[in-house]
Amino acid sequence: RICSVGYIPLLAHPERYVYMDRKDYERVRDLKVKFQLNLFSLVGAYGPDARKKAEWLLKEGFYQVCGSDMHRQALVHADLWQQSVRKDVFRQLQCLVKMKYEL
Repeated sequence: RICSVGYIPLLAHPERYVYMDRKDYERVRDLKVKFQLNLFSLVGAYGPDARKKAEWLLKEGFYQVCGSDMHRQALVHADLWQQSVRKDVFRQLQCLVKMKYEL
C-alpha cells in the first residue's frame, strides 16, 4: 500500500535486526523496500554482530543509501572515530556512495 501511493519505504539499519537472515532480507527487498546502512555499524558501534552483518549486506548489494542515526552526543566523542573500516569494505562503501540511484 505504501508504494501504491508513491512512497518509497526505507528500512533503517537492517544490520541491527538480529532476528533477520538472508531469506528475510530478500523478502523485504522484493517488496521494493530500500535499505539504509548505518555507517557507525561498520566501525563496531553496535557490536561485532551488527558490524559483520553490515559488511555482509554491503557486499551482497542490499544497501541503496547510507547515513547514521546519531541520536546521542556520546557517539561524536567516542573512540569510534579512531576505528577503521577494512579496505575491501571501504571499496564497497565507495561504490555505494558513488552509485547513481534513482528513487
